[in-house]
Amino acid sequence: MNFDSRFNKDTAWGYRVGFGFGYYRSNSFFGANESSRAYTIPLGVNYLVGKNKHQLEVGVGVNVGLYNDHYTIARLEKNEVMSDSKFDYKKENNFGAFGFATLGYRYTARKGFQFRIGVTPAYVLGSNRETKNKFVLAPYISFGKAF
Repeated sequence: MNFDSRFNKDTAWGYRVGFGFGYYRSNSFFGANESSRAYTIPLGVNYLVGKNKHQLEVGVGVNVGLYNDHYTIARLEKNEVMSDSKFDYKKENNFGAFGFATLGYRYTARKGFQFRIGVTPAYVLGSNRETKNKFVLAPYISFGKAF
C-alpha cells in the first residue's frame, strides 16, 4: 500500500511512502523447510513528465524492511547420510534495505482511477540476510484512486 503525492499542486516533483508485507515458503524434498515474512517501508521521490492523464514517471527511493526468517538446517554427523541427519529449527529477525529506481507509465482518469506499469531496478544496500542476487530488475503494476 502506497501514498503518492506532489510536493505542491504546481510541481511535477512528488514523494511516496508506503507499507508492504510479503510471505515466502519453500519445502524441500529432504525436509529442510524455510519461510520468511517481510514487513517493509518504501520511501521515494518521483518526477512526472506530461501534463495530461498520460504521464511518464521516473523516480528513486529506498525500501527498508524487517524480515522474520524461519528455516531448518541439517546437522550431519561424521559418516552419516542425509536420510539419517537431524534438523535444527532456526528463527531470526533480520534487517534489510535496497535502493530502487522506477521508470514507467502512469494513467490518471478524470474521475480518479489510476493505473501504473513499469520496471524497477533494485540493488541491495545492506542486509544481514543471505541474498543470492544483489541486483534485480522487476516489473510493477499498480491500480489505485487519485484524489
